[in-house]
Amino acid sequence: MKPFQSRIKSLALVAVATSLTAFLASCSQWIDTSLNTDPNNPSNVSVTSQLPAIEGSLAFTNGGQISRFACMLTQQYLGTDRQHAGYYGYLITENDVGGSIWDNYYSVVMKNAQNLIQQSGSGSPHYRGAGRILLSYAMAAVTDTWGDAPYSETFRLQRDGTGTLTAKFDDQQSIYAALQLQLDSAIIDLNSTVNAIPLDFSIGGIPVDAVYGGDKKKWLRAAWTLKARLALHTSKRVGNTALQNVLIYLQKGLQSNADNMQFAFGNSAATPNPLFGFMRDRADIDIGPMMEKMLNSLKDPRTPAFAAVDVGNVSSGNGDGFGALVASNNSSVTFLSYAEAKFIEAEANQRLGNADAARTAFIAGVNASLSATGVSGDDAKAYTDQASVVPASGISLQRIMEQKYIALFTQPEVWTDWRRTGFPVLTPVSGNAVPRRLPVPQNERLYNGANVPANSNQSPWLYTRVWWDAQ
Repeated sequence: MKPFQSRIKSLALVAVATSLTAFLASCSQWIDTSLNTDPNNPSNVSVTSQLPAIEGSLAFTNGGQISRFACMLTQQYLGTDRQHAGYYGYLITENDVGGSIWDNYYSVVMKNAQNLIQQSGSGSPHYRGAGRILLSYAMAAVTDTWGDAPYSETFRLQRDGTGTLTAKFDDQQSIYAALQLQLDSAIIDLNSTVNAIPLDFSIGGIPVDAVYGGDKKKWLRAAWTLKARLALHTSKRVGNTALQNVLIYLQKGLQSNADNMQFAFGNSAATPNPLFGFMRDRADIDIGPMMEKMLNSLKDPRTPAFAAVDVGNVSSGNGDGFGALVASNNSSVTFLSYAEAKFIEAEANQRLGNADAARTAFIAGVNASLSATGVSGDDAKAYTDQASVVPASGISLQRIMEQKYIALFTQPEVWTDWRRTGFPVLTPVSGNAVPRRLPVPQNERLYNGANVPANSNQSPWLYTRVWWDAQ
């Protein structure tokens, strides 16, 4: 890996830390791919300044290019012009996936999360726990996108100052095992009764924790839900044990929409939600044909929140763009939601043969999404009263995944779900298959070539499967 090409300007953030509003207004400084940093010198930046910067960087990365790739590949988005028209037709090369995805996850989010974990130490374990969750989330995004990837050696340079810049690619199975252990450690940290700097520390009355406001119970629920998501991903490899673990983890997971793990962007033009900023500057994407078909055919009341509409219907490809909920300047980027947790629960129960429990969780997931989107109770009931939404009896995996696909609009997880389950059923835009992973970035091949998987920069690589994506 060619590490540390980009970074958070943490010291600049500290300079404006007298106000969290001012801090978040420096969002344009989160990511600067032209600078290098000394990974062994995080000591001048307080943990209270590091945490919100990492949260914002993860939101900016997760809601940016990786979201656009995942949503185009699953036809939630349509690529309409320039590079994105090519991406929509699967013309994705090693030059398209580096700085804005791979480098940001490694050099910005995970590097700084590792700094936070180290600096927090045993004195501030609640910050360390939050850092472990953020690092785990980012690393899961990387391995779900590429498969085998650097992990175990990636931050050795930070830990002991003697590591290598040519980190080995760990196999995905071992990465998943390590992430579950990392999340277990996060849970232990957050349950600690000794903590020097409170997680709900605030500046000017505004909590520095921009995700949960310092509520460690919600961080704990997020950790358990992320464990459940990762366990579900492995179900084709691990079988019923993974599904049973999912249900165990979710008992301590997100309990309502109030627990949703998300980052809200500010109103300043300098700190836009990444989808809003992209549409403002480029606008080469639009609502995709599968999303359009589902919203229109089901008369979905979430439609105005998700998409520009024409007499009540979505018009795909006409350049009208996206709805205010997901593509306003201050729209949130969601990492984990209660709706997702209930769909995960529904899938696990459906696969285990627990039909009644699957149906109950499915209905709860649909209603959680409707509520989070601002749909009224009457409109929600009219929607779920449709047999095409909630069948008279039972529940199929396809129905679960299609409603989850709608609920997780804009989120990279929809691509993972499609690869795992085959739903929704997609017709390839080009050729006879939809890509199942991205090419390894050019810089990784140039600077860490001895460790990069063979042919991982070639077009056929896109159609190969990661470990959990077993046939």
